[in-house]
Amino acid sequence: MTERVVRRYQDVKPGWKCEDRQYVEFTVNNPVTIVGFGLYGNSNPKSKLPVMVRIELINLTTKKAYGKNEATFDRDSDETIFRVNLSEPTQITPGDKYRAIAHFYDGLTTITYYGIGGCKICATDEVTFNFIKGYKKTVEEGQIPEIYYSL
Repeated sequence: MTERVVRRYQDVKPGWKCEDRQYVEFTVNNPVTIVGFGLYGNSNPKSKLPVMVRIELINLTTKKAYGKNEATFDRDSDETIFRVNLSEPTQITPGDKYRAIAHFYDGLTTITYYGIGGCKICATDEVTFNFIKGYKKTVEEGQIPEIYYSL
């Protein structure tokens, strides 16, 4: 299977105060297998502690959680986006509503990059992602810039 990526934002800025939990809700029009998520990294050059995060995918229609996984990434890196895979790839159902969640363990001290110019609809020839809402009730800006998936 060829892995693909959907990118939600048109641009990126520094300075997002990443509180405990960041999320985005979405639906798809065709079955896809979610592999993981891209998360924005640290934008505070003074902080040297690693960022610890737990990700999960929740089917809001059935209330079932999938693929919880924990990861740590280094704040010293110049990388803007860090990839965190689910513990195992998860097939999702068209029409069901899903929430991708990133729990930041040190949220009070994490200042990250964040996406701006977010798209409500991201379409390819094979699948359309419809982003419904995110943290602070908007899909126009925030965390979780990428979703990694296969057909």
